[in-house]
Amino acid sequence: MIGAARRVAAIAAGVAAVGALGVVTRLPYAAAGGGEAAVRLSWRWRAAPVEACRRVPPEELARRPVHMRRAVVCGRRMVSYRLRVAVDGVPVVDERVEPRGLLGDRPLSVHREVRVRPGVRWLGVSFVPETGDARLPAPSRLDTVVVVAPRGVVLVTVERAVRGRSALRVRTGPG
Repeated sequence: MIGAARRVAAIAAGVAAVGALGVVTRLPYAAAGGGEAAVRLSWRWRAAPVEACRRVPPEELARRPVHMRRAVVCGRRMVSYRLRVAVDGVPVVDERVEPRGLLGDRPLSVHREVRVRPGVRWLGVSFVPETGDARLPAPSRLDTVVVVAPRGVVLVTVERAVRGRSALRVRTGPG
């Protein structure tokens, strides 16, 4: 008798839980953040190597083994880049992007998201080498006006353009 009562109570509890779930799923839901939108920066960039050489002083040369005595010693490193983002003239990102990998020889990766208000927005993005060497390739700068929908996304990427040059490009769409 007690076992049957438990079964009936379990079935009633299950039906009540399913009914409550049905009611809750029909309640209106507003996403967190209201109608905020996003600017997503996403690309990979192969950094250019820079060679730095120095003259070895004679006293340092004298301390080295004969087979390692070079008057000029050079080392290579990959260039870091500076990423800056401004929305409506207000700086929102200013960071250094360094090559990845144990030896710092892997491509640079940019994956950032900046929350913005929907509407017409001026977007400024710059991605330039920190060395100041104008000969180094870079997708460089983007200054544009974008229309951002509520909960929409503006995607900034690097695309190959004509004659092998690259440039920052914008795509807009729903989130």
